Amino acid sequence: LYSFYEDVAQSDIPVIHGIISDAFRKREFNLQRMIKDITAATDLTPEKAEVIARTESASIANKAREIGWERMEEERGEKFLYRWSVHHDARTSDICLEIEKRVGDGVPMDELKAIIKEVSNEAIPGWSGWDQLVAHPNERSTPVRVVLTKLEKEQRETLRAEKEML
Repeated sequence: LYSFYEDVAQSDIPVIHGIISDAFRKREFNLQRMIKDITAATDLTPEKAEVIARTESASIANKAREIGWERMEEERGEKFLYRWSVHHDARTSDICLEIEKRVGDGVPMDELKAIIKEVSNEAIPGWSGWDQLVAHPNERSTPVRVVLTKLEKEQRETLRAEKEML
């Protein structure tokens, strides 16, 4: 668990990890069920359990996606671009909006992580979730791979070459 949850009892951490890991292992991902199981097994409030379940679930899912994308990049011998997919509503964070803005139509994974780290740490000093592609607690945004047509790839390469010539 992230250091952000420092008020969680040390004895509860393996219990929470077990509940969340089991949900993923069994492919029975249900946020409400995880919250119920966490509150039943610990002294956490449902609100705190939800923040932890949502954040840790985003961390696991995003890291799994990243590993899969890395393998695909190696197999295909190409670097992909990624954008920040934000759920726009009243709960959308300024952090995610800023990441979405900076990432634009797509950047390589290392650049995406650097942007997440910079923006997150400006708002939450010491936040380490950026490495798992989690910008803040209670994360709902996620990275997505940008899939370009052959023509779009060529157009981007042409634009990049023109910029380099300037």
